[in-house]
Amino acid sequence: MRPGSSVVDRAKCIGCGVCVIGCPTKAIELVPVSEEEWFHVPNSMVEWEEMRLLNMAEKQSVSPEPPGKN
Repeated sequence: MRPGSSVVDRAKCIGCGVCVIGCPTKAIELVPVSEEEWFHVPNSMVEWEEMRLLNMAEKQSVSPEPPGKN
């Protein structure tokens, strides 16, 4: 891998495209993939937020509180 490049963790990617929007060099793009390469995409914003919080918690080793449970 080249210095400064990155690899998408398919287990954590939810296909939202935020990385594409946030890339300052416009080096990221989402492209169609085959059905075999496809992964789960959230069905709602609530599910998307739950997945995002779980991914962040894994990164920080903290258990998240699901939305609406506080």
